[in-house]
Amino acid sequence: MLDALPFVAIDLGLGLLAARRPWIGLVILLGILPVNGALTQVVPRLLSLSDPAQIALAAWHDALVAGIALAALLAFLRSRRYRLDRVEWLVAAMLALGLVYVVVSPVTFTAFYVYRVLYEPPLLLAAITVLARSSGMPEWVVTRSALAVIGSSTVSALFAWPQVYLLRFRYLQEFYTDPGQQIHHSFLAHGLNQPRAIGLLHSPNELGAALAIAIALLAAPGLLQLRDWVRTWLLGILAMALLLSFSRSGWLATLIGVGIVLWLSRAQLPSLAAIGSGIKRPRTLLRVGTPVLVAIVLTIGVFATSGAAALVGATATGNDPSAGNRPHSVRAGLMVVLDHPLGLGLGTAGPKAARFDEQQGSPRILTETWYILYAIQVGLIGFGLLAVTVVTILRRLWRDRLRPISRVAFGIAFGLGAGAVFIPVLEDPTVFTPLWAISGLALASGAAIAVARPVADVPA
Repeated sequence: MLDALPFVAIDLGLGLLAARRPWIGLVILLGILPVNGALTQVVPRLLSLSDPAQIALAAWHDALVAGIALAALLAFLRSRRYRLDRVEWLVAAMLALGLVYVVVSPVTFTAFYVYRVLYEPPLLLAAITVLARSSGMPEWVVTRSALAVIGSSTVSALFAWPQVYLLRFRYLQEFYTDPGQQIHHSFLAHGLNQPRAIGLLHSPNELGAALAIAIALLAAPGLLQLRDWVRTWLLGILAMALLLSFSRSGWLATLIGVGIVLWLSRAQLPSLAAIGSGIKRPRTLLRVGTPVLVAIVLTIGVFATSGAAALVGATATGNDPSAGNRPHSVRAGLMVVLDHPLGLGLGTAGPKAARFDEQQGSPRILTETWYILYAIQVGLIGFGLLAVTVVTILRRLWRDRLRPISRVAFGIAFGLGAGAVFIPVLEDPTVFTPLWAISGLALASGAAIAVARPVADVPA
């Protein structure tokens, strides 16, 4: 019990920091999330932490979000302009309705946990927009937030290689598997003779989704001022880790997200003539071509040694065992929604239900389609409220698509949204929180927010 005190003190410190310097708190939050698996899985076992200490350690991001929300509330009260815009009212309605589904849930503890996972990110978005409108948002916030996500994701991506080829299954067995249990099936895949990469996160699909966000941020023209060779090396590192994750939902999210970002940025992309002119310069060709060549060689090596061809072939032909039951599970999930249109309560479906309520009987997982899992819990009204909120946000992002951060937010929303059809990875804070935070930064940077004077709360 006493070993929890240092982590409680850290949580309090992070909360106070975020309350006093919310934009710095946001950058710290987004920068640590891509390594959250190592913090909450590896560190507790290395230090033999008690359960209270593990809970206190895992609460670091809750402390930061709480501090940012408190700063937004105080700024809102000081502004004496007591109004909320449409997105903020919709988020408030989601938070209120979610509490109703905590009360009606038959699994109270899990319901509170799921409420924290599902509604903390929308709260963060609303806090960002309220804070920006009430006291202004510094110009550096967007770029430093993007760099924090990319930098931390790169560290996680680099660790993926020793995790797969040196530590192998021993690492997953020691830090991600309960004593006496078998390694979870999510770390394996059809035809593979090696573990899937998780980097410094919790699962391969979580890594794939997190990398999709980082790659979209890095690929957006005009967002970050980086040298071409630096950008190419970073993209290669992230893409290779994405390959090692063998997360097909992550691959899909990346293709859709980056594709949308590049399509919206097509006016800023270099012409074929400019690309050809650059290639003719030996120095440029060497700097940019080297990471591309390394990525090609590594891709060939991974496919030649891992058995990945079998996985890709099974996926392309529809013979992948993991997808064989998916149509039936989707129908079963939809039947639950139709039988209980008002919802069963938070914590009654999804991975978190299976994790925390095994002792209370078989939880209603039914399907891996996140939208159905969400509708099972909050009913058609709750699902409709989420849909209206998302559509409202997307419309504003579309109207403000001239800004690079709005293009990124728009792209990753559609990319991760497509991935959520196949896997409920949106429930992970390392994915859901950046998704809503980046959308909040885009809204705060756009025409919908009248940005006040810059706030000098960080050194230049």
